[in-house]
Amino acid sequence: MKIIFLLAVGMFCSGVSGQNITGSGKVKNKTEKIDLLISKKWVSKKQVGINRNIDAYELRPYDEKDSFGNALVFEDSIHFRSYYFAFCGLDCFTTVNGRYKRINNTTIELFIDNIEQRGTCAAPTMYMYDKKYKNLGKFRISDTKEGGVLLTRKR
Repeated sequence: MKIIFLLAVGMFCSGVSGQNITGSGKVKNKTEKIDLLISKKWVSKKQVGINRNIDAYELRPYDEKDSFGNALVFEDSIHFRSYYFAFCGLDCFTTVNGRYKRINNTTIELFIDNIEQRGTCAAPTMYMYDKKYKNLGKFRISDTKEGGVLLTRKR
């Protein structure tokens, strides 16, 4: 009798699937906006981190046809790099190295560690020690109609 009972319980349990016990009734399957940024190399008309008065950066995915421009790469879960690129070597190449912090699903805060210049404008690397200059600000991440991303400074 015990064997029949155990077989019946085993068959019943094999048909039961896991439940979401968070209380929401929905399974969380939402990709965070920052994760979309990390997955690609982005191009912008304005280089991130050079001019502190810029309140919005419109980013579009990098295309191999791009021969010059300003790139933004979120390299891992805390570092970003913004740089000017051109396929000719006679130009001023500026790179901003920094870190970012996730505030929530749609907001990041950017911090500049240093700015490097090489090429026709070569200069010593500038390191940002003063918090006033190091913190670039908090930016809201939103999608654009063209499939890009808009980073808008939060005031």
